[in-house]
Amino acid sequence: MKRSKLIAVLLILLIVSVLTTSCGSRSISAGDVASRPITVEASTIYNKCNDYQSEARKLYKDKWVRITGTVAYIGNGLAGISNNTYITFNFDKKDFSQIVFYFDRDSVSNLTGIKKGQKVAIVGQVTSTVILLGILAVYHCTIDHVY
Repeated sequence: MKRSKLIAVLLILLIVSVLTTSCGSRSISAGDVASRPITVEASTIYNKCNDYQSEARKLYKDKWVRITGTVAYIGNGLAGISNNTYITFNFDKKDFSQIVFYFDRDSVSNLTGIKKGQKVAIVGQVTSTVILLGILAVYHCTIDHVY
């Protein structure tokens, strides 16, 4: 049973990676990053995107956000399809509800010392508020604070 859950998680991450590869190529201007991000708890943004799609789109789509939560997993690439390093925050052990934060190559050095179970704040861009297969994806991420 444990193996089938692992396979299911890897399959979901693979699908999301393939579907969102084009989103990760957006160039970032200094003005984008310098603007004040919206600060929100991980469960709040996830639940808003899951339950109130129209409102979530107005609040978060194409915006920079600072999301605080607990690291569930740190990974690097998926079966040779993506080289993006990512961190996940999970919410519900019964399903695959999670936020996946994708880090650009120049931000990967910020992950040194980050461990599963740590509470962190991550700044990144929400390019879509659609939750696909239980996953909300955030791009161009950087670690803002480790608690």
